[in-house]
Amino acid sequence: MNCIKISQVVNAGVLIETGNKKILIDGIHCTDTHEWSFIDEGLMNQIIHKDKKFHDINLLLFSHQHVDHFNKEKVFEYIKYNHVEKLAICDLYDEKLNNYGILEELKTDFNEVGTIDTYDIKVKYFKTKHLKHEQFGINHYSFIINIRNINILYMGDADFSNEKMFDLLKNCKINVMIAPFLIATHKAGKGFINKINPYLLIINHLPNKKDDKYNYRTLSEKAIVRNLSDVPEAVVFQEFNDSLTFPF
Repeated sequence: MNCIKISQVVNAGVLIETGNKKILIDGIHCTDTHEWSFIDEGLMNQIIHKDKKFHDINLLLFSHQHVDHFNKEKVFEYIKYNHVEKLAICDLYDEKLNNYGILEELKTDFNEVGTIDTYDIKVKYFKTKHLKHEQFGINHYSFIINIRNINILYMGDADFSNEKMFDLLKNCKINVMIAPFLIATHKAGKGFINKINPYLLIINHLPNKKDDKYNYRTLSEKAIVRNLSDVPEAVVFQEFNDSLTFPF
């Protein structure tokens, strides 16, 4: 039976595995923000050197360059010791990358869609506004990963109240949606979920239990019960290696 496995890394990071193909999204970062969890030295060493499931990731995708999603030095270290087919990110140029020939620069404008094709996996990417865009003012992209006609929407920190984002998605059936926990706490978030109508909703971008000084985990659990009771299936990823597997 063919399956897709989605696993939590840290914060918004997820690993998607199918057959012998692996996609890591927003999964290499190591800066302590004092609000979100980060990948500590021990776990980073596992990811880069030891853990077989992280060995030779086919696609490294990054929604944006905030430090709770991306670290340039550690990404370069990962590439040095692993075979990567594509690194997709916006606003990153480095001469070292020319030697690897793997950079897919995300530079489409709003209302445009770019594609990355590799074997039987197709990734669509499109520019989206970051939550509190006026405050952060950073370029940001979201992804649709298509695996054998299963569409997985990875939102990153996209502003779910932006109607233009839905316009790009309204003609695409989303099977799985991966979104930050804030989507469950806002009326606009519930409206966006209802419009997309995924078969499965995965909530992440939560700190680990030991780092949750602002009680985001409790807040998200209450919000899901209060606001998302009519969503067919909602799963919360809270800790490293939380995962689910489904057939296709």
